Amino acid sequence: MDLVIETNADETDSDKSTEESLVERLKQIQESSDTIHNEFNKRNKKIIEQKVDDRLKMNIKYEREFKEHLQKKLNKLDTRLNILQMKYNNYKKWYDRFNIMIIIISSILSVYEALRNEINKFIEDESPIEVLFNMIPIGISSSITCSAAIIKFKKYQEKMENMQFTREKVIMAISKIKTVQETLWFINDTDFEVIKKKYLDDVYTVYNESNSELERHIKFNDHHKFMKAYHPPPVEKPIRNSFV
Repeated sequence: MDLVIETNADETDSDKSTEESLVERLKQIQESSDTIHNEFNKRNKKIIEQKVDDRLKMNIKYEREFKEHLQKKLNKLDTRLNILQMKYNNYKKWYDRFNIMIIIISSILSVYEALRNEINKFIEDESPIEVLFNMIPIGISSSITCSAAIIKFKKYQEKMENMQFTREKVIMAISKIKTVQETLWFINDTDFEVIKKKYLDDVYTVYNESNSELERHIKFNDHHKFMKAYHPPPVEKPIRNSFV
Protein backbone atom coordinates (compact mmCIF):
# COMPACT_ATOMS: atom_id res chain seq x y z
CA MET A 1 0.00 0.00 0.00
CA ASP A 2 2.80 2.38 0.88
CA LEU A 3 4.53 1.44 -2.40
CA VAL A 4 1.44 2.34 -4.44
CA ILE A 5 1.12 5.72 -2.68
CA GLU A 6 4.80 6.50 -3.31
CA THR A 7 4.44 5.51 -6.99
CA ASN A 8 1.41 7.79 -7.41
CA ALA A 9 3.28 10.63 -5.72
CA ASP A 10 6.25 10.18 -8.05
CA GLU A 11 3.94 10.18 -11.08
CA THR A 12 2.23 13.35 -9.81
CA ASP A 13 5.60 15.08 -9.33
CA SER A 14 6.68 13.94 -12.81
CA ASP A 15 3.47 15.29 -14.39
CA LYS A 16 3.91 18.61 -12.60
CA SER A 17 7.51 18.83 -13.78
CA THR A 18 6.48 18.04 -17.38
CA GLU A 19 3.67 20.60 -17.23
CA GLU A 20 5.99 23.27 -15.84
CA SER A 21 8.54 22.46 -18.54
CA LEU A 22 5.86 22.72 -21.22
CA VAL A 23 4.59 26.02 -19.84
CA GLU A 24 8.13 27.36 -19.73
CA ARG A 25 8.69 26.23 -23.30
CA LEU A 26 5.48 27.94 -24.43
CA LYS A 27 6.53 31.13 -22.67
CA GLN A 28 9.88 31.01 -24.48
CA ILE A 29 8.13 30.46 -27.82
CA GLN A 30 5.75 33.35 -27.11
CA GLU A 31 8.61 35.65 -26.12
CA SER A 32 10.52 34.63 -29.24
CA SER A 33 7.42 35.25 -31.39
CA ASP A 34 6.90 38.65 -29.79
CA THR A 35 10.52 39.54 -30.45
CA ILE A 36 10.27 38.46 -34.10
CA HIS A 37 6.97 40.33 -34.48
CA ASN A 38 8.42 43.52 -33.00
CA GLU A 39 11.52 43.28 -35.17
CA PHE A 40 9.34 42.75 -38.25
CA ASN A 41 7.18 45.78 -37.40
CA LYS A 42 10.24 47.95 -36.82
CA ARG A 43 11.82 46.84 -40.10
CA ASN A 44 8.56 47.26 -42.01
CA LYS A 45 7.98 50.71 -40.51
CA LYS A 46 11.51 51.73 -41.40
CA ILE A 47 11.08 50.58 -45.00
CA ILE A 48 7.77 52.45 -45.34
CA GLU A 49 9.25 55.61 -43.85
CA GLN A 50 12.22 55.32 -46.20
CA LYS A 51 9.96 54.98 -49.24
CA VAL A 52 7.84 57.94 -48.15
CA ASP A 53 10.99 59.94 -47.51
CA ASP A 54 12.38 59.05 -50.94
CA ARG A 55 9.12 60.08 -52.57
CA LEU A 56 9.08 63.40 -50.77
CA LYS A 57 12.71 64.05 -51.65
CA MET A 58 11.89 63.77 -55.40
CA ASN A 59 15.25 62.13 -55.89
CA ILE A 60 15.47 60.28 -59.22
CA LYS A 61 17.29 56.99 -58.70
CA TYR A 62 16.38 55.04 -61.83
CA GLU A 63 16.93 55.64 -65.52
CA ARG A 64 13.28 55.04 -66.42
CA GLU A 65 12.10 57.73 -63.99
CA PHE A 66 14.68 60.14 -65.39
CA LYS A 67 13.57 59.36 -68.95
CA GLU A 68 9.93 60.08 -68.04
CA HIS A 69 11.01 63.32 -66.34
CA LEU A 70 12.84 64.39 -69.50
CA GLN A 71 9.86 63.43 -71.66
CA LYS A 72 7.64 65.83 -69.70
CA LYS A 73 10.14 68.60 -70.45
CA LEU A 74 10.11 67.66 -74.14
CA ASN A 75 6.31 67.65 -74.31
CA LYS A 76 6.16 71.07 -72.70
CA LEU A 77 8.73 72.55 -75.10
CA ASP A 78 7.13 70.89 -78.12
CA THR A 79 3.65 72.25 -77.32
CA ARG A 80 4.91 75.78 -76.72
CA LEU A 81 7.11 75.64 -79.81
CA ASN A 82 4.06 74.79 -81.91
CA ILE A 83 2.16 77.73 -80.40
CA LEU A 84 5.13 80.00 -81.12
CA GLN A 85 5.29 78.74 -84.71
CA MET A 86 1.58 79.42 -85.23
CA LYS A 87 1.99 82.91 -83.78
CA TYR A 88 4.99 83.48 -86.06
CA ASN A 89 2.96 82.36 -89.08
CA ASN A 90 0.16 84.73 -88.08
CA TYR A 91 2.56 87.68 -87.84
CA LYS A 92 4.19 86.71 -91.15
CA LYS A 93 0.79 86.51 -92.84
CA TRP A 94 -0.12 90.07 -91.82
CA TYR A 95 3.40 91.35 -92.56
CA ASP A 96 3.27 89.86 -96.06
CA ARG A 97 -0.23 91.21 -96.63
CA PHE A 98 0.76 94.76 -95.73
CA ASN A 99 3.89 94.61 -97.89
CA ILE A 100 2.05 93.15 -100.87
CA MET A 101 -0.64 95.80 -100.47
CA ILE A 102 2.02 98.55 -100.44
CA ILE A 103 3.61 97.10 -103.59
CA ILE A 104 0.26 96.91 -105.38
CA ILE A 105 -0.79 100.43 -104.34
CA SER A 106 2.62 101.82 -105.34
CA SER A 107 2.30 100.17 -108.76
CA ILE A 108 -1.20 101.60 -109.15
CA LEU A 109 0.11 105.05 -108.19
CA SER A 110 2.90 104.81 -110.80
CA VAL A 111 0.43 103.78 -113.50
CA TYR A 112 -1.96 106.52 -112.43
CA GLU A 113 0.76 109.21 -112.55
CA ALA A 114 1.71 108.15 -116.07
CA LEU A 115 -1.94 108.11 -117.08
CA ARG A 116 -2.60 111.50 -115.51
CA ASN A 117 0.22 113.11 -117.45
CA GLU A 118 -1.42 111.94 -120.65
CA ILE A 119 -4.93 112.96 -119.62
CA ASN A 120 -4.07 116.40 -118.18
CA LYS A 121 -3.92 117.95 -121.63
CA PHE A 122 -7.58 117.07 -122.18
CA ILE A 123 -8.81 118.39 -118.81
CA GLU A 124 -9.70 122.01 -118.25
CA ASP A 125 -7.70 123.88 -115.66
CA GLU A 126 -9.26 124.23 -112.19
CA SER A 127 -12.19 122.04 -113.14
CA PRO A 128 -13.67 119.57 -110.60
CA ILE A 129 -12.21 116.66 -112.58
CA GLU A 130 -8.72 118.15 -112.37
CA VAL A 131 -9.11 118.64 -108.61
CA LEU A 132 -10.25 115.02 -108.29
CA PHE A 133 -7.35 113.76 -110.39
CA ASN A 134 -4.92 115.72 -108.23
CA MET A 135 -6.46 114.44 -104.99
CA ILE A 136 -6.31 110.75 -105.93
CA PRO A 137 -2.45 110.53 -105.75
CA ILE A 138 -2.56 112.20 -102.34
CA GLY A 139 -5.02 109.56 -101.08
CA ILE A 140 -2.95 106.72 -102.53
CA SER A 141 0.28 108.09 -101.04
CA SER A 142 -1.44 108.53 -97.68
CA SER A 143 -2.58 104.88 -97.70
CA ILE A 144 0.99 103.76 -98.45
CA THR A 145 2.35 105.91 -95.63
CA CYS A 146 -0.34 104.63 -93.27
CA SER A 147 0.40 100.98 -94.09
CA ALA A 148 4.13 101.51 -93.58
CA ALA A 149 3.43 103.24 -90.25
CA ILE A 150 1.25 100.33 -89.10
CA ILE A 151 4.01 97.85 -89.95
CA LYS A 152 6.53 99.92 -88.04
CA PHE A 153 4.18 100.40 -85.08
CA LYS A 154 3.35 96.70 -84.82
CA LYS A 155 7.06 95.80 -85.09
CA TYR A 156 6.23 92.73 -87.14
CA GLN A 157 9.73 92.24 -88.50
CA GLU A 158 11.43 92.67 -85.12
CA LYS A 159 9.02 90.28 -83.42
CA MET A 160 9.46 87.71 -86.17
CA GLU A 161 13.25 87.87 -85.88
CA ASN A 162 13.06 87.39 -82.10
CA MET A 163 10.66 84.48 -82.52
CA GLN A 164 12.99 82.86 -85.04
CA PHE A 165 15.89 83.22 -82.60
CA THR A 166 13.78 81.68 -79.81
CA ARG A 167 12.70 78.84 -82.10
CA GLU A 168 16.33 77.94 -82.86
CA LYS A 169 17.14 78.02 -79.13
CA VAL A 170 14.22 75.74 -78.29
CA ILE A 171 15.20 73.30 -81.02
CA MET A 172 18.72 73.16 -79.58
CA ALA A 173 17.30 72.49 -76.08
CA ILE A 174 15.10 69.69 -77.46
CA SER A 175 18.11 68.18 -79.21
CA LYS A 176 20.17 68.21 -76.00
CA ILE A 177 17.38 66.61 -73.96
CA LYS A 178 16.86 63.89 -76.58
CA THR A 179 20.60 63.19 -76.53
CA VAL A 180 20.46 62.68 -72.75
CA GLN A 181 17.41 60.44 -73.18
CA GLU A 182 19.16 58.25 -75.74
CA THR A 183 22.31 58.03 -73.60
CA LEU A 184 20.30 56.47 -70.76
CA TRP A 185 20.05 53.23 -72.74
CA PHE A 186 23.81 52.66 -72.71
CA ILE A 187 25.05 53.55 -69.21
CA ASN A 188 25.79 51.98 -65.83
CA ASP A 189 25.14 53.34 -62.32
CA THR A 190 28.30 55.44 -62.26
CA ASP A 191 27.56 56.99 -65.66
CA PHE A 192 24.00 57.71 -64.54
CA GLU A 193 25.19 60.03 -61.78
CA VAL A 194 27.54 61.76 -64.23
CA ILE A 195 24.71 62.28 -66.74
CA LYS A 196 22.42 63.72 -64.06
CA LYS A 197 25.12 66.20 -63.08
CA LYS A 198 25.73 67.11 -66.73
CA TYR A 199 21.99 67.61 -67.20
CA LEU A 200 21.79 70.03 -64.27
CA ASP A 201 24.94 71.94 -65.21
CA ASP A 202 24.42 72.21 -68.97
CA VAL A 203 21.19 70.88 -70.47
CA TYR A 204 18.80 72.26 -67.87
CA THR A 205 20.38 75.72 -68.22
CA VAL A 206 19.61 75.71 -71.95
CA TYR A 207 16.11 74.35 -71.26
CA ASN A 208 15.42 77.05 -68.67
CA GLU A 209 16.61 79.83 -70.99
CA SER A 210 14.48 78.47 -73.84
CA ASN A 211 11.46 78.24 -71.58
CA SER A 212 12.01 81.83 -70.44
CA GLU A 213 12.19 83.02 -74.06
CA LEU A 214 8.95 81.19 -74.83
CA GLU A 215 7.28 82.78 -71.82
CA ARG A 216 8.35 86.19 -73.13
CA HIS A 217 6.74 85.64 -76.55
CA ILE A 218 3.68 83.56 -75.66
CA LYS A 219 1.01 85.45 -73.78
CA PHE A 220 -1.80 83.95 -71.71
CA ASN A 221 -4.40 84.45 -74.46
CA ASP A 222 -2.18 82.75 -77.05
CA HIS A 223 -2.74 79.37 -75.40
CA HIS A 224 -6.50 79.68 -75.86
CA LYS A 225 -6.23 81.32 -79.28
CA PHE A 226 -3.84 78.91 -80.99
CA MET A 227 -4.47 75.66 -79.09
CA LYS A 228 -7.90 75.47 -80.75
CA ALA A 229 -6.20 75.35 -84.14
CA TYR A 230 -3.41 73.04 -82.98
CA HIS A 231 -3.66 69.39 -83.98
CA PRO A 232 -1.01 67.10 -82.47
CA PRO A 233 0.84 64.85 -84.92
CA PRO A 234 -0.48 61.28 -85.23
CA VAL A 235 1.15 58.69 -82.99
CA GLU A 236 3.33 56.27 -84.91
CA LYS A 237 2.13 52.69 -84.66
CA PRO A 238 4.76 50.08 -83.73
CA ILE A 239 5.96 48.05 -86.69
CA ARG A 240 4.97 44.42 -86.35
CA ASN A 241 7.39 41.70 -87.30
CA SER A 242 5.81 39.75 -90.16
CA PHE A 243 8.00 36.71 -89.49
CA VAL A 244 6.48 36.08 -86.04
